[in-house]
Amino acid sequence: AAALVAAADGRVVDAVRARLDLLRFAGAVHRGGLLAHAMFRQRMESQALNGLVPWIDALAAEERAALRVDYERILQEREPTERFLEREALWAGAQMAFGENPIAWFRQRLQLSVLYKRSREKLAANEPMFQDVRAAFALVEDAR
Repeated sequence: AAALVAAADGRVVDAVRARLDLLRFAGAVHRGGLLAHAMFRQRMESQALNGLVPWIDALAAEERAALRVDYERILQEREPTERFLEREALWAGAQMAFGENPIAWFRQRLQLSVLYKRSREKLAANEPMFQDVRAAFALVEDAR
């Protein structure tokens, strides 16, 4: 909401900063978490990235260059999806180790593998938007 208010007031730099803050928060919420945290991260990242490119395009070259550094730092701090999925699998395996029924354990394991595949696809859905934002920030390099 802060980003939309800032953009409506003509404060594009503040609008971009607010969206970058949301990206940073999304990464912090997810780091060390499980599937629910990852889905929450994906949703917040989607909100932060949606509509960000036109605002970046409206920035002066100096502002764009400064905010690009912040954006790249946020990307470097993001937890890789594979690390999260490994942690989730360990947690699920520990939970299933306490099960008594081998058929129920197998069924649960199969359901989890389908869930992980869908989760990986959902988490990857934001990647094109991340690349679009990176490309918009990169335009400052082309202008020099």
